[in-house]
Amino acid sequence: MTTALGSIAGKFSLLLGELGTYAPPPADPRFNTLTQMESGEGYMIRMTQAATLVYPQLTALRALRTSAKSLAASGCADVQLTPYFSQYYGN
Repeated sequence: MTTALGSIAGKFSLLLGELGTYAPPPADPRFNTLTQMESGEGYMIRMTQAATLVYPQLTALRALRTSAKSLAASGCADVQLTPYFSQYYGN
């Protein structure tokens, strides 16, 4: 996430996606459920100041995506993904 959002580092407070959320430090990293940004997905970014999001080189993202998928595989396998945005709170 820090690579994908590097061009707006320090200029946003929260990123929301269908697959989770990401808040930059000093936020508690235990609540960051979004580990990677996918092409074709929509994201809402709460900006704290004006900035332009510029994605890094695609080859760097592919390497990060491969490592993130292996991490995601250890998560909740019984959860079915949907194309709809949902927010859930709690354990």
